[in-house]
Amino acid sequence: DVARACMSVAFSGGGVRAAAFDAGVLWRLAERGRLRSVEHLALVSGSAYVGTSFLTFLQEPQPDPGELHKHYLHAVFDMIDRMQHNAGFYARFSRKLCTRKGSWPPVLGLLMLIVVTLVAFVAVPCSHFLYMAYPIALVVDAEAG
Repeated sequence: DVARACMSVAFSGGGVRAAAFDAGVLWRLAERGRLRSVEHLALVSGSAYVGTSFLTFLQEPQPDPGELHKHYLHAVFDMIDRMQHNAGFYARFSRKLCTRKGSWPPVLGLLMLIVVTLVAFVAVPCSHFLYMAYPIALVVDAEAG
C-alpha cells in the first residue's frame, strides 16, 4: 500500500521563508494523510522552528488509529496558528492604519527604517572617514610629501 509506505522528510534551512514553506508542506502531508507514514524528520535552521513546533503538538496522547488523520490535521493547524500568532509579535497584520493606542502607523515605521538605514550606511561611514582616515591621510601626506 503506497499510502502506508514509510518515508523520511528532510526540510532545508532558509530562515522564515523555509519555515513558511515547510509549514505548507506539513499541511499538505497532513491533508493527504501521509504524515502517519513519516518515520524520520530531518530539520535544518529555519525549518527547525516548524519541525520542533509541530513535534510539540504531537506530544499529546495518540488517538485511536481511526482518528489519527484528524489528529495530524489538528497538530499542523495548531502549529501554523501558533506561528501566525508569534509572527504578529514582530509585525502587525491589519488593514487599519493604527491597530492599538500608541502604535505607529506603518508609514512612520517605513520612514524610521529609511532614517536608520541612512544613518547606518551613510552617516557612520562618513564620520569614520572624517575622524580617522582623513587625519591619517594628512599625516602621511605631510611626512611622505
